[in-house]
Amino acid sequence: MVNAGVDVSLFSDPDTPQVEAASKTGANYSELHTGPFAEAHRLQENLDGEVGRLITASNQAAGLGLNVNAGHGLNLDNLS
Repeated sequence: MVNAGVDVSLFSDPDTPQVEAASKTGANYSELHTGPFAEAHRLQENLDGEVGRLITASNQAAGLGLNVNAGHGLNLDNLS
């Protein structure tokens, strides 16, 4: 990978294989898709499961040396 001084962020689901693959590309950031979390919050179904997936993926990404961002569907209603 050529280092052009540009940060690279890869958008993926909060799934272990996807986070691991992102780390192997040389990217600087993993941006986790939070759409399923937002939908779980709206429906009030499986919210703990979606939060758990995001925590696990965030910890994994950080452990692999990636900075972590999250996005898609986040708003003032579903973030406390």
